[in-house]
Amino acid sequence: MPSEITTESGYHIGQDEKTLRLLSQRTARTCLGYLLPTLHSLPPTFKLLDVGCGPASITFDLAKIFPRASIIGVDFSATVIERNIGIQKQRLEQKNGENGQIGGRCEFRVGDILNPSSFLAEEEIGTFDVVSVHTSLINIPDSVEALRQMRSIARKGGIVAARDGDLRSQILFPPCDEYTRLIQAMYAHDKTDIETGRKLISLALKAGWNRVEIEASASVLTTIPKEDRSQFSLSMIGNLENAESDVRKIAEKLGFDGERQEVIKSELRRFMDAEDGWRIIICTEVICQSI
Repeated sequence: MPSEITTESGYHIGQDEKTLRLLSQRTARTCLGYLLPTLHSLPPTFKLLDVGCGPASITFDLAKIFPRASIIGVDFSATVIERNIGIQKQRLEQKNGENGQIGGRCEFRVGDILNPSSFLAEEEIGTFDVVSVHTSLINIPDSVEALRQMRSIARKGGIVAARDGDLRSQILFPPCDEYTRLIQAMYAHDKTDIETGRKLISLALKAGWNRVEIEASASVLTTIPKEDRSQFSLSMIGNLENAESDVRKIAEKLGFDGERQEVIKSELRRFMDAEDGWRIIICTEVICQSI
């Protein structure tokens, strides 16, 4: 899925513990508000695949909200999946196996969405009621093919749901211009599209759905509380300060030398500490269901 420039996980922002904690702020309620009403309308034993599940905060939350559903989280990173399995085991032990707490029908697999047989048995393909992806299409160069594969994984009449950000719309205040240039350079080098969000309907059409089969909406992702801005900033600062981090190595390959990295760290510290700071990104959402 990722080219040589990305980290082992395919995450442009790395996969160190600080970054995974940052990503773990995501929940089904904050990120899948557009999809939850549809999920509530399904039989309670529905089957869902969470594509690019990352540290699984959304996956675990879905399993808690829908304890009778069968939920599989898949991610390209074996390290992240191993972490998720460890967290699940720990929570099950703490709750004495009470399924309603984290979902006893939740499991995790390593795999590539462009190759479903890498994580699904042949008889599982085409059986999912819902295939959901949250802010992962933007990291896949061939996002249309990813949607086609998601469509093949869903059952006939099943749902493919996607939410993604439009990084071209991202606003950070106080401005972090050099940080923005680094992020855009990383996506460009990887041949991934920072404008994936605004193109989401177009991508779904190219993947084979008709326009009447696509329900579209939009929302705004915000990073406003100081604690949230601190986690966001410290994740990148930590990566740039670690000489062994993939993110720092990638930055150097792209021409962001020590001086430019210091500018980025200074910008992010100012953003983190500012009383008037915030980060805003437009996100778009589609629910695709063949008629």
